[in-house]
Amino acid sequence: WWVSPADSYTIGGETYPASNGNDGLSPDRALRNPSQAISNATADNGDLIMMLPGTHTDSATVTLSKAGLTFVGAHPVQRIAPQLRTYALNTKVNWTSTFAGTAVTNTAADCAFVGINMIPVTARTFMTCIATPRNAFIGCAVTMSAVASTSTKGIVFSGAAGVNCSFIDCVFLNNVATSAQGPCLDLTAADNFLVEGCEVLLKGTSSAWA
Repeated sequence: WWVSPADSYTIGGETYPASNGNDGLSPDRALRNPSQAISNATADNGDLIMMLPGTHTDSATVTLSKAGLTFVGAHPVQRIAPQLRTYALNTKVNWTSTFAGTAVTNTAADCAFVGINMIPVTARTFMTCIATPRNAFIGCAVTMSAVASTSTKGIVFSGAAGVNCSFIDCVFLNNVATSAQGPCLDLTAADNFLVEGCEVLLKGTSSAWA
């Protein structure tokens, strides 16, 4: 399922309109937002949601309750040089929100996120994971780029534990110098988690996480 970050987008020099009325089954018939792709997808079917380059901005909570979906940032870095870190300085696919609450509420098992830069807004959480066993984040980033606030959080495991979740080759970036932010990654309610090959980057010499 292909998703565009804007009402129109360009591929191969051709411009196409994005719409949730499209079928979303090819790059030239993209849907308009991830929520519609989730609605169209089938749980535990190996479905891929391909997020085209740009900044995907939701105005309401994205509810992810279907197991087995994979969200992929569709940009060349992931195909040509997957070992490159996809943090904010070179990420092509960003996911954020204007909603005054949690951007993504995740209650699904066996989901994966690949090559996506996740950006929480000030004093809000980007994603909550509740009872999300075996979720994987690969080559992703969490970028704290909003006004400093210790209530700004990236990915938070809460409620029932997320068992056997993993973060591989990810980057956690505080992009606001001389500021304190909340956690990029809160594993309080996670169990048997794996964090491997990740980087924590602070801009400036006085920035910190609460």
